[in-house]
Amino acid sequence: MRSGQALFKVIAATVVLAGLSFLFVLDVRNFSQDRNSAVGPGDMGAYYDEPSLNPSQQYQAPPDLTGSVTGSLVDEHDTAIGGVEVRLIPLNKTGDQQWYATQTDWTNVEGRYQFRRAEPGEYILAVQKRSAPDGRHPFAGTYYPGVDAEVQANHVYVATGTNVELHPLRLRRLETVTLRIEVEFEGGTRPGWSNLLFHNLSFPEQAVIGDEAPGVENGKGEITLPAGFDYYAQAKVDCAGSDRIKTRESQPVKKVHIENSNFPEELRFIIPGPPCSLWSPK
Repeated sequence: MRSGQALFKVIAATVVLAGLSFLFVLDVRNFSQDRNSAVGPGDMGAYYDEPSLNPSQQYQAPPDLTGSVTGSLVDEHDTAIGGVEVRLIPLNKTGDQQWYATQTDWTNVEGRYQFRRAEPGEYILAVQKRSAPDGRHPFAGTYYPGVDAEVQANHVYVATGTNVELHPLRLRRLETVTLRIEVEFEGGTRPGWSNLLFHNLSFPEQAVIGDEAPGVENGKGEITLPAGFDYYAQAKVDCAGSDRIKTRESQPVKKVHIENSNFPEELRFIIPGPPCSLWSPK
């Protein structure tokens, strides 16, 4: 009898506990829902829809506030001149600063140059004022519209969203002379290949005229130079070393003055030391 009563008490207690657990879980769920519904957009863990933005509003590029300058170069026969340096120089800078802020372009085969994205302001245009003329481009440096002095140059005004088209600029062709070249090692052997290094003393900021070193094959060649200038001249060979290229330059350095009626017909360069195995790209 007592065992039956004890079993009944255990079953009743279990039912009561199960009911209490169900009520507790239900209350917790209701509390969680009420709490989430009360969370604002600024609360941690909240989820809400952001207003959608138009793609053009999200990725809109800043407006282009620049302008441009275009023009062309021709010779005395109105033939287009390609491969000549043109510079757009700002007037709001002085001294060397104006060159740091200068835009540079080279004319194409049609003689055209173009300066895109030029800041609004006042400029002058310079042609071949910091690069020496060479045999392929024997033209005197000038300022637009064809004057020698910077103070005489026309001012170019660039405004936002506009293109300034300048009149064709005619360059003055310089007289040129052609010199014969010989290159030898000390013993008289001619290198299979060497290069010429000519510096125009009137353009000290440029390494070699034309920014190139013309090649000489088997120690004999020629070079064409604009007249009216002084030059420093050397020849060089590149010898193949075990781990690097070894360059040898002729000695002594020659100083050459070129005039139409007064110039050496031939220049002979001596490379110090015996012949060497020449370097060649693989």
